[in-house]
Amino acid sequence: MSHRKIPCYTKWLFAVFMAVFIPGYWIGHGPSNFLWFSDIVLFLAFFATLFESRFLASMAAAGGFIFLSLWNVDFVFTLFTYLFDIKLAGFTAYIFNSESSVWLRTLSLFHVALPFLLLWLIYRLGYHKRAWIFQTAFFGTVILVTWLVTDPSRNINVVFSYKIYKWVNMGAASFLLIEFV
Repeated sequence: MSHRKIPCYTKWLFAVFMAVFIPGYWIGHGPSNFLWFSDIVLFLAFFATLFESRFLASMAAAGGFIFLSLWNVDFVFTLFTYLFDIKLAGFTAYIFNSESSVWLRTLSLFHVALPFLLLWLIYRLGYHKRAWIFQTAFFGTVILVTWLVTDPSRNINVVFSYKIYKWVNMGAASFLLIEFV
């Protein structure tokens, strides 16, 4: 009997998806796109699956489950209200943009499955009670790196929202600190 907690076919399917996803996103969006929290959570989930790491699965869940669930709510809402041009949060507007590549929009549907995968990983591997501490420090670092190296017009992880939204009346350091918290 195998002592594996994650079936091999799950690891292989995930690896095949990542082998398509990484070059597809790299070519279509550029390397800075991998700094989106959802992409980082995807990588954490992949390595958690591959190495059956409770710690990485817990980091991914702590860092991504809530906002990925919100992404899904926005996606389903937009799916049913698209013809009426009603938006909930606008997180998923790019999925419905016909000017974007169908291929890239299809790859981006990983957001739909990822929260369920995270729950399944926690169910199979267990939750590491200190993962949220490392996840917080890790995502804080990602926020800073994103702010330092990405194009403000892309507003990855909304780190440049203090410039875009007029209602945010604060400097970069204050905004990044609030986002980190």
